[in-house]
Amino acid sequence: MTMVDHGKQNSSFATKAALTFAAVSTLGVYSVHSVPSFQKVSFIEETGTPGIVSYKKLSWIEEAQSLFPVVRDFTKEESEAYEASLDSLFTSTGNNFFDYVK
Repeated sequence: MTMVDHGKQNSSFATKAALTFAAVSTLGVYSVHSVPSFQKVSFIEETGTPGIVSYKKLSWIEEAQSLFPVVRDFTKEESEAYEASLDSLFTSTGNNFFDYVK
């Protein structure tokens, strides 16, 4: 069983408390007797209904243009380079996907 000397513990606590009080009091911001002032606080009560926002329904193309304003079509050279890169990556299956979609 460990024996604890409470005299040392109490004096250590008292020293820490005194040092903490001294450190806080030197800040000048805190005071033992200060009470916060709420005189400058004002509350505005809002009892009305919030404004209703109506959203204009955009077509899919207008919505896409608003989301991605700087998107443009490929130039002829860019389109040919893109198609060539796809051709080099994939092998044709002989089936056209769009033949199955109606």
